[in-house]
This record gives sequence, C-alpha cells and structure tokens, in this order.
Amino acid sequence: MKILHCSDTHLGKKPFGNIEYSEKRYKDYFNAFENIVDFAIVEKIEVFMIAGDFFDKKELLPSTLSYAENILKKLKEARIKTLMIEGNHDNISKGQEINSWINYLEEKEYFKRLSYKVEVVENKEEYIFEKEKIGDINFFGLGYPGHNINNVMTELSNQLDAKNNNIVMVHTAIAEGDFLAGTVDKKTVELFKNKVMYIAGGHFHSYNFYPKEEPIFFIPGSPEFWNIQNEVKQKKGFIIFDTESKEHKFYPSKTRNRIIKKVEIKSESTSEFKEEFDKLVEGIKINKGEDIVIITLKLEKDFFVNIKECEERLNEKGALKSFIKVIHPKMKNGKENIEILTTEEIEEKIIKNWDIFGEKAEEIVEVMGRLKENQIEGNKDDFLELFDSMIEKFLGGEKNENK
Repeated sequence: MKILHCSDTHLGKKPFGNIEYSEKRYKDYFNAFENIVDFAIVEKIEVFMIAGDFFDKKELLPSTLSYAENILKKLKEARIKTLMIEGNHDNISKGQEINSWINYLEEKEYFKRLSYKVEVVENKEEYIFEKEKIGDINFFGLGYPGHNINNVMTELSNQLDAKNNNIVMVHTAIAEGDFLAGTVDKKTVELFKNKVMYIAGGHFHSYNFYPKEEPIFFIPGSPEFWNIQNEVKQKKGFIIFDTESKEHKFYPSKTRNRIIKKVEIKSESTSEFKEEFDKLVEGIKINKGEDIVIITLKLEKDFFVNIKECEERLNEKGALKSFIKVIHPKMKNGKENIEILTTEEIEEKIIKNWDIFGEKAEEIVEVMGRLKENQIEGNKDDFLELFDSMIEKFLGGEKNENK
C-alpha cells in the first residue's frame, strides 16, 4: 500500500501586505496543496493523510472553504481514502464539533477524521482511541493534544498491539526541552518502537524524521512557506510511505520562488551605499510580480541604511515583496569597543545577565521572535498558546536553582 503524508497546508492564510502580494500568497497555499493532490492521483496513492493544520484559522472566508472543497473533491472522485486530524490552527474543542468546518467537510465525506476521547470510569480516566482499518493496517489519530501530548501518546503506546500493523497520526513535533507548545519528547516517541510502522507528525514546517536510523516518526514540512522571510533553510514537501517495503521518500513541494542573497557591503557612507545597492539590484534577475527577494546586507563600516527605501527599490524592479536585513559591524570608539548588534543579539545579551533564567537566553529570544511574528500576523491563538507554554516552562516546569 502506498500512503501519502502531508501536513500544515494552512489553507486560508493571507499574509499582510499590498493587495497583489496578499492575494497571490493566499492562493499559494491552495496551489501547493493541489499540486500534492494531483501527484497522489497520478501515482495511484491509496491512502492520503493530512496531519493537522489543514486550515490556517478556525474562522474561514467563503472562498477558503470553496477552494478547499474543490481540491478535496479530486481525492474523492479518484477514490483515494483520505484521513484527517486537526491541528492547533483548526483545533476542534470538545463538544464544539458541530461548529467546525472540519466536521462539515467530514459530513460531506471528503475525509475521515480520526480522534480519541477520554471517559471517566470509577473516578479514573480511560483513553479510548478510534481505529480506522484499511486493508491490514490500523490507523489511529490523536489530533492536537497540546500540553497533554506525552500523556496521550504514552497511553496509546500502552494499548497498541505490536502484532498488528499500526500507523499513528498526531499533530506534534519533537522539541525536547523547548518552549514550543504541543511538542513531544523523544523518549515518548521511542515507546512506539516495534509497535508502529509509521507516525505521521506535523506542527513544525520543515521535513524531518526520528530516529536517524530506522525512523518511525516523520514530519513532511508545510507545503508552502508559512513565514516566507524566516524559513530560509526549511525543506517543504510531502512523504510517500510504502507499507510493503517499509521505505519512505520525501518529495519537495512547489513553493513560491524566493531569491535569497547575503551581500558584503564595501561602502563607507550612506551616499556610497546607494550607488552600490543600485548596482546590486540591477544584477538581480527578478520574475516581475512573482519573486520574493530576501537580502541580508553585511556592512564593513557602520552607517545608516534606509531599509524601507531599499525594499521599495527592489519592488520597483519587479519583486512581489522584498525583505532587507542589515548586519552592522563591530566598531571602535576611543578606548571602548562598541558592538553594533541586531535587536535579537541585544535582547540575548540582556537576558544572559539575569540571575533567573539567564542560561536560557537563546531559547527565550527565539520564543520572543515567534511571539513577535504571531503578533504581526494577527495569530492571536498561537500567540497566547506560545505565551502560556513559555510561562508554564518558566514558573511551573523548572525549579530556580539560584534561590
């Protein structure tokens, strides 16, 4: 049996920007997902797994639902069995399933949503895991358990029969010791060794698997860039798993084209820089109205760079959108060495001097960066969940050894 695993399609995401940029990026997510569906049909995939964050938000625009239905209809007409779990972006609250668009699409028989429930029997919680059997394989879906991820996965591992062929779908990723909400520990994943053929994960947006030898846990990455500026080295795509050979293969997805450059600037003043930057722009071949241009400028001498003006220059050349980052040099001022640092570097230096959590400076700055991104993008739910996770880690998860 050939199974396709994708996740984090984030249909309906509409990044901020001018009308042209926002509309084109909105459609990028549908195009990336539809390309995967078309591939599945050509390759005669038998089971199509979507491991969470199908939609970017719980509330949908009419066009988002319409586009999604039209793509899912292709799978249905091709008689490809489609399995779905919800992620944190499209998470279904217990008792609120009737208000979910995921529920609506399931009722239209576009896919089967897998989940679990917890019942209290004699003052004791009992986990009941729904099973979907296709051929000789049992499929289980855990959705997005959030902070309870390790408990839920441990319960399932205890219930699985190692004699059966089992596949688990769960919207999580491995991030041991991190502040990221809803991530699972490696030791929990290791409980499934010899009990599952494959664990279809998600949540993180870059291809990965664990362990490196004889892996059982897989993340395909989001098909399209969720944060097009910062997801520089991430691999985006989907995975085909063959249940007979036990082999998996990663396929890159078709994403919005980006032009990424890191340039050392020799200029010594703002006026010199303008001329140097103009030459740089002229040397970049841009597909008008289509390419995203991301440039990091590393200055040898320190002077003011008008980032907005630089981005506008690239947009005039034809970039759909551009992003400029400036790295300033270390400078000498009299007897003192003064470092000109990025905002993140300044924040990390300050936090490192804290008596409490100073050793966590790098992690804290990383989380602060994600909080800023969610604030800019208007992702209130993600912002609050990440903030709660950070507070729980600081105040509830660890003892302060400095007391």
